[in-house]
Amino acid sequence: MRIKNWLGPLLGCATLALYLPACRNDFVNFDDPIYVTKNAQVAAGLTADSITYAWTTFDSANWIPLTWLSYELDATLFGVNATAFHATNVLIHALNVWLLFLVLRGMTGHDGRSALVALLFAIHPLHVESVAWVSERKDVLSTLGLLLTLLAYCDYAARPNAFRYAFVCAAFIGGLLAKSMLVTLPILLLLVDYWPLQRILWNEERDEAAENWDDPRRPVLQLIAEKIPLLAIAFLCGLVTLTAQTRALMPLKALPVSYRMAHTVSSYGWYLEKTFCPSDLCVLYFYYQPDLYASLRSLVFALLSLVAITLYVAYWSARRPHLVFGWLWFLISLLPVIGLVQVGSQVYADRYAYVPHIGLFVMLVWEGFHWAANSAVRQRIGWGITVALVAMFLWKTTTQISTWRDSDALWTNALQVDPFNPVAHLLLGDDYFDQDRLTLAQEHYESVFVRQPADARAIMQLARIHERSREWDLAAAYYAWMLRIRPDHELAAESLIKLPNRDSNAKSRPTGLAVEKTREGLKAAQRGEIAFARTQFLEATVLDPEYELAWTSAALACEELGDSPAALRCYEQAVRINPFNVEARHGQGRIVKLTAPHPGTPGR
Repeated sequence: MRIKNWLGPLLGCATLALYLPACRNDFVNFDDPIYVTKNAQVAAGLTADSITYAWTTFDSANWIPLTWLSYELDATLFGVNATAFHATNVLIHALNVWLLFLVLRGMTGHDGRSALVALLFAIHPLHVESVAWVSERKDVLSTLGLLLTLLAYCDYAARPNAFRYAFVCAAFIGGLLAKSMLVTLPILLLLVDYWPLQRILWNEERDEAAENWDDPRRPVLQLIAEKIPLLAIAFLCGLVTLTAQTRALMPLKALPVSYRMAHTVSSYGWYLEKTFCPSDLCVLYFYYQPDLYASLRSLVFALLSLVAITLYVAYWSARRPHLVFGWLWFLISLLPVIGLVQVGSQVYADRYAYVPHIGLFVMLVWEGFHWAANSAVRQRIGWGITVALVAMFLWKTTTQISTWRDSDALWTNALQVDPFNPVAHLLLGDDYFDQDRLTLAQEHYESVFVRQPADARAIMQLARIHERSREWDLAAAYYAWMLRIRPDHELAAESLIKLPNRDSNAKSRPTGLAVEKTREGLKAAQRGEIAFARTQFLEATVLDPEYELAWTSAALACEELGDSPAALRCYEQAVRINPFNVEARHGQGRIVKLTAPHPGTPGR
């Protein structure tokens, strides 16, 4: 049997071998509890109630019944077992690689090029998140639906009839039920009509087609009309998804249209950059108020890249239609997740590149073969670049799979990429808290607390840590602080009441002269004499180093005069005396946020 008949199975087996270590990974504490580990319906397996749940729930701000059913099937067969859930993801990814090869070979007739595209798709580091994260089953499962739709469409295009079209619709619906990102697929099928199926009948070719009854080509309007049922299905699924995501949508006030447009351009540039330089990858690229210089730099880079590639594609479009197909596939398939409709706090996500990379890899591989044709030197250069890319991708992918080993590894990696990521600090703190490693957990919660003094989760977890450590005064102060921020927080109120009786740790009364100095400083501050006021406050701290009000007032005066380092030192002394001085804590967080180097464009 010829080797080309074994290319698909070989690619699938190679993918399984590459991702085998992922099957040893544990669940993580990000989304996995919602989807699997703490979801009673999934843990129950396939029952009447759980099947109903799969079709009716909007949990996780998505409507993904087929994904829920796949989780329930795993739980039925294997229980809530991390190895089994990971193995299912890996198997689906390997099947996707095989199907991608079959689809491309069937549409183009090129074995080698199709195999290389499938190989790049199998090993690219950006795809690790979709495969190694149990919660992203929806990515690999929906892509399986997309590839089955393409297979059915190729069969339909060769011999159109209602029966074959029904298979196209069924596969498309299956993909949408796994994840709604496939809503752009009807438009992508028009691209497939353009190339490689070449079904579009241009005006100058109509006479020729009229003489050939078997000609599969159709006018553009007829091909568009052919997609109307698919567009209707996509529209209905989009409406349901928007309903599911209503609570997670970021409002226009938080992200104006102008920012969303600029961010869309920057995002395309980010995905292009990470395609060729997949470094500093992590699970969550957190949204920050953008740093102007970093944002402009990112925007200019992305805009220049997009314009240059678009001009190149337009120039060669008549003779090299694979460029149009690949570039438009990449741009269009990213649209649902590019940031025009912002869901959640992430600015980018590795998993969003899973489907768009198909078009980009087709474009690159076909163009590479065209460039190297009829030149032995270029062929050697091309294969050298290919081998280097494959080696680099394999190394990065292997490393990236290990970052999904468990929650500790996942969030440690995220903080190496972005030390300011509050979600990473909170969830790594949760992981340590569950392991009873309270000192480490406290460090991460306090990292959030110092920058976000009103973060309810950090406050409550710090209170629980001190309560577990029998530090009743500290626990009580955190619960009381929580009630200052949210007076209706019932859990904080109940926990505060249940704490054991505590001895007062009140500081001794300040000396009279320190009080007089502080009063003089406050009067001077009211008159606008900030420098003199600061002198009075600092003299009061010398007279009584434990006088909290003097330290807080001195910090405010230093901050007003623009001396942030001195203000921070004074705030730290005030917090040392009273760890629950709200004004001092807020001042600390304010100065840290203003003076610390901040990633204006996370992940870049």
